[in-house]
Amino acid sequence: WFGRSRVAFVCIGLLFLSPGLLLMAQSPYTSIASGAWNDDATWSGAGFPVAGNTATISAGHTVTLTADAACSNLAINGSLDIAAFTLTVSNNLSGNGSFNGGSGTFNIADDNITFTGSFTCGTSTVNFNRNGNQFIPPTTFYTVTISGGSMKTLSGSITLNGNLNINNVTLDVSGSNHGITIQ
Repeated sequence: WFGRSRVAFVCIGLLFLSPGLLLMAQSPYTSIASGAWNDDATWSGAGFPVAGNTATISAGHTVTLTADAACSNLAINGSLDIAAFTLTVSNNLSGNGSFNGGSGTFNIADDNITFTGSFTCGTSTVNFNRNGNQFIPPTTFYTVTISGGSMKTLSGSITLNGNLNINNVTLDVSGSNHGITIQ
């Protein structure tokens, strides 16, 4: 009998804990309004995206970082402003909205970025940090850092208004003779 009551106690405990565990593991998140990244009122469900979650910024919404943030996959169909904070995307970046780098840092580990929207660099740093081969899309950046090992390959010419930092990786520009213009 004692063994059965212990099992019942464990099962009842799991029932009470399960909703909280489900809220912590929620993914994907979709913006339901413009607002701060770390404000639950900006996102569907409870909470806001954190490392390991998938996030989609809906068309017509502007999401602004008010603290450092992270997610696994990010689709920007509205607008994202990282301001002076750090955003880390550990997998895929997609969408056709607008990205404003502000003066923040954007760490991106996507191997082949499919984001086709507008990118405003501001004075931001974009860190292509995939631990493996990675393509760098053609656009104007302020500062680019490449890290994470393996080879980084330009998929078109890039312009830098700041610096190019190469940290223990190979930068391949020879394949199609893509240029790097450093202001």
